[in-house]
Amino acid sequence: MSVLMLDIDHFKLINDTYGHYTGDAVLRELAKILKASIRDTDYAARFGGEEFTIIYPETPLLIAQELSEHLRILVAEHSFLIDDNKKLNITISIGIASFPEHAESSEILMKVVDSSMYAAKKAGRNQVKTP
Repeated sequence: MSVLMLDIDHFKLINDTYGHYTGDAVLRELAKILKASIRDTDYAARFGGEEFTIIYPETPLLIAQELSEHLRILVAEHSFLIDDNKKLNITISIGIASFPEHAESSEILMKVVDSSMYAAKKAGRNQVKTP
């Protein structure tokens, strides 16, 4: 299986600029995008804050990368409607890892996924990284 973790880039700026109500609306709409874009066998959940995770059962890393890149582009091209019908575009940084290739336990797998996501942020954001 492969696991994805994504984080909304510069989410604090969205909250600081437009308010927490708008930030919450962005989170809800992103959740809808995730739900609509995953396969019937996949699981998506909010991990915390502006982070989401997707579990891709029986999915090798290469396929998970393709699915994640598709999701990254889908979010980047989506216009989120905010107050007064203004459009807001966001990007996401994504980390992916696979079990058992990258970890021997779920705890270690999540640490590897988290580290990969932060590598995507450090490399410039709006991208997908693997270990």
